[in-house]
Amino acid sequence: MASPELSLVERRARIDTIAPHIVPVTTAGQQLLPVVPALASLFPRAGLQRGTVVSLAGSGGALSLAFAVCAAASAEGSWLAVVGTERLGLAAVDELGVHLGRLVLVDAPPVDQWGTVVATLVDAFDLVLVVTREPIDAGQARRLTAKARERGSVILQVGRWAWPDAPDVRLDVIECRWDGLGEGHGTLTSRQITVTAVNRRDARPRRKSALWLPDTEGTVSRVTDAGAEPAAVTLADAG
Repeated sequence: MASPELSLVERRARIDTIAPHIVPVTTAGQQLLPVVPALASLFPRAGLQRGTVVSLAGSGGALSLAFAVCAAASAEGSWLAVVGTERLGLAAVDELGVHLGRLVLVDAPPVDQWGTVVATLVDAFDLVLVVTREPIDAGQARRLTAKARERGSVILQVGRWAWPDAPDVRLDVIECRWDGLGEGHGTLTSRQITVTAVNRRDARPRRKSALWLPDTEGTVSRVTDAGAEPAAVTLADAG
């Protein structure tokens, strides 16, 4: 959507050009955006609460999980802006259920313009997925959180560092295992992950869910066989 040579004014002008064509999928009175059934248990009200921040971490599929979280809302009409991804497999994103016709990719802005660019996206999109390479300034995070609440958008942040001041929902991929290699060779067919969820306004302890991401059909589903829960590769628990 934007190139590194564009000035901040030009970046904002391009976003402003797109914004009028993005039709809200819900009215102001409808405060939840849908998620696929396999992910419903990770969220307090079985959906994405408008005006909130979701932070995702873990080197074994956090970005894929973020797209899976956005899939149902995207399919039903919400627009998704993604900023900070240098390489993205659109075929895999499509298989996870994201509507590519409602997906806008934004180049990573210069560090001194990052907050302004993300704030502009939050103004225009229901869903804003940001991939962060460095810790986020606390003051900048507070301003973006306030902007999301005002606009009714959802910010999804993927990175090693969590959102400052505690995000509304924190998802950590703590275990990951690919299937299909057999005896050291073959074709990867599916991936099992274990996700822990912490909700800031939920008194319940951290919850854990085992998921196929993707399953053999390329979509996200729950692992129903307790004996098949992933355990072969354990990643550092970011939480």
